[in-house]
Amino acid sequence: MILQNQAVQFTEKKQAALVPCGWDQAPLAADEIIGRTLVSLISTGSELGAYMDYFGGTKYPVETGYAAILEVLDTGERVANLKPGDRVLALAPHQAYSRVKQDEVILVPAGMKPEHAVIGRFPAVSMTSMIHTRIRPTEPVMVTGLGVVGLMCAQVMQHCGYTVYAFDPNAVRRETARACGLRNVYASPDEVPDLKGRAGLAMECSGREEAAYALIANLRKGGELYLIGVHGTVPQRNLRMICCSVFSMASYRSIPASNGRFRGILVSSSQTAIMAAWPRQWSGFVTVSFRWKEFMASIPRQHAGKCMPPWQTAR
Repeated sequence: MILQNQAVQFTEKKQAALVPCGWDQAPLAADEIIGRTLVSLISTGSELGAYMDYFGGTKYPVETGYAAILEVLDTGERVANLKPGDRVLALAPHQAYSRVKQDEVILVPAGMKPEHAVIGRFPAVSMTSMIHTRIRPTEPVMVTGLGVVGLMCAQVMQHCGYTVYAFDPNAVRRETARACGLRNVYASPDEVPDLKGRAGLAMECSGREEAAYALIANLRKGGELYLIGVHGTVPQRNLRMICCSVFSMASYRSIPASNGRFRGILVSSSQTAIMAAWPRQWSGFVTVSFRWKEFMASIPRQHAGKCMPPWQTAR
């Protein structure tokens, strides 16, 4: 029986501690499991903001957590596919024990080390963008930033049949990408002049303003740009610059989607949800993370009159 639990919490700005935390002593639900944490995964993109109080006003203490590998200790009566001793991937907090639903975990294959299995959380960071895109294989795709998120994004897209061009100025990262099976790996898009104006999809995973500019310059007409994962920490002035790059291409209201330079921008980030799309294409881009006020605050005043939220856009 578990009498007490422990968790890592941010107790104040730039302070983390292992502290006692509550444990639900209620009987296990029929579809629940109890697991002991073997490995817990930290995400600097998702958790650093609260730790550093980047956006101000963070109320401490803050519960932390991103993903974990749990060893199953007990299962509810309707859990048929798991048993005590199994290891599962779960979106669980940084704490010693967790209760989770059986349909919210993934069984770890036998023989896989828990510290390897927990990295399986990272491909999901870019999956929202892959699901929403209208660009289909075998069109060229550009991925900038070959850290763990970008590296896995590029591999998944290549496995799905896209022709992937992966870019990173770091030579070690490029070698790692090639060792992982990526076929087209370069320091920057400038090294692939034939790609200019042909790429249908761009996935920016580095969080760097320069990378976003480089992708915009190489997208084809009607292409899509996704800013993935860490852009919530990019200063607002940089977001303004990127938005200006798009708005300066054409009058925002007067040109239909088929004639516009880009179909839109979707920022896929847990901290910042900023989205710009051609008026007739709003519905395909709207997600639960959309925040219109935050978008409007990020663009220059002279462009504000050219934009309408999706619920006000005339058909």
